[in-house]
Amino acid sequence: SVFEGFEPRINESLRRSYAEAGYNVVGTFLAGFTIVNANDVGIDETTGKGFTGPAGTVAAGTNPASGGFTDVSLFVLKSEPPLIAKTGLFSSGGSAESMKSALLFSDDYYYTPRTGVITAPAGSSPDTTWVCVGLLNGASLDDMRNWLDGRPHLDAFIAARNSKSTRGGGVVTFPAGDYTFADEFVCVDYVKFIGEDRRKCRVFGAAGSGAGKAVVRACKSAVGSVDTPAYLSFSGFSNCTIDGSSSWDVGLYVRHCTNESVFDNVTAQNCKKANSIFIGIFYVSAKNHVSRDARDLGVVIGKKIFREGGLYEVNASAFNNLRGNYAGLDDAYNPTTNPYAGACVTIWSANSCAFDYVGAENAYGAGAIIRKGINSTIQILYVEANGKGTASVDKIGARIIDADFPSLIISSLDATRQQKIYLEGSSLLQVGELYSESFASGIFMGTGKVLLMNGRSANNYIAADQSFIENIETKRIAQFGA
Repeated sequence: SVFEGFEPRINESLRRSYAEAGYNVVGTFLAGFTIVNANDVGIDETTGKGFTGPAGTVAAGTNPASGGFTDVSLFVLKSEPPLIAKTGLFSSGGSAESMKSALLFSDDYYYTPRTGVITAPAGSSPDTTWVCVGLLNGASLDDMRNWLDGRPHLDAFIAARNSKSTRGGGVVTFPAGDYTFADEFVCVDYVKFIGEDRRKCRVFGAAGSGAGKAVVRACKSAVGSVDTPAYLSFSGFSNCTIDGSSSWDVGLYVRHCTNESVFDNVTAQNCKKANSIFIGIFYVSAKNHVSRDARDLGVVIGKKIFREGGLYEVNASAFNNLRGNYAGLDDAYNPTTNPYAGACVTIWSANSCAFDYVGAENAYGAGAIIRKGINSTIQILYVEANGKGTASVDKIGARIIDADFPSLIISSLDATRQQKIYLEGSSLLQVGELYSESFASGIFMGTGKVLLMNGRSANNYIAADQSFIENIETKRIAQFGA
């Protein structure tokens, strides 16, 4: 068995192998499991093979060969690299063969030739013809346990990153634990970092540091730089919590990034300017993203807050299950002079992006700031208990910003606890269903308009709300005639 003698806990090495390939192990055929998403897999405990199938519950004891399941293990299971022998020291000299043997350097890391056999003279140092392979302590080469061993966490992560990049790229995993970075960790092309679990893997920016910086920066230029950086490709940092220790400007900064870069299952929190920023990106995944306890803005999508150079638009990216909880400070938000401060979620430019759920709760300002021209449909927007600041006379759950683009489309809008929807300028909101605990005090504010996909919903609104509603059929005819 590949399960080290017990069920249903799955061998973590096997689980990581599937995670690296983009699959989520949800159980075994022996114990039974439930498939919800297309990347969920169940494991045959006798072979380690993973199988996907249609959504639903798979009963305990099901035979994966019974039909209806797809074997994905061919793309996942791979043998571990051969053991690398420790054959000497750079200080005394010696020979090593690529990925078969290595020499120890004074930094207490081992180095192997990038190709062939190299003989190092006594007292020499590894140059670009060598690649670092870590501690060789029995952990997988691309497991951070092969790199840490009491070293400063940032130094170890950088060493693992550089090694993986030199060896052609791929995934580096890091186990449960708390990690403190003294400076920015900068992502590179073709290397993804994946933590064990966002609740168990916490990455902190060192307290008192971080002005003008991000704890994790997925960009080839500094935060707020006025240049136009080259794009970062096939990168990522996932499955962890990133904490700005109340002194870092940004937790996760993803700018000019593309080509299936992945930042899934990240919680960003305790940052001064914004917990997370996504600008100038396309074909990026940031699913299950959470912002908590932001000192100003929570998550910002498609809006420059540092006046960066280059693009700001976010295109063709996935933000499924995007949530913000607690943002802002009481003395910062003002509905007239600073209406965008203290928002849990800001979506300014997002074309053809996936937003199946957006939640904003407990903001000192408006819960969500959404610009009309995002050209993406938000399937569900949930707002609750926003407008906590003393200047927040009206509890604005969402503020819809005007733009010279089509209407903002929200299929289902849940405005609980008397949350208001502020329609700025000539903004146009197209809404499918709108829920409120009570419609008695009105829902809409501002000067914009609302198109109702379900005309019967108008029966719920008081006269003040009715004045915001335009007939969608009339609009369609007028647009067609134009």
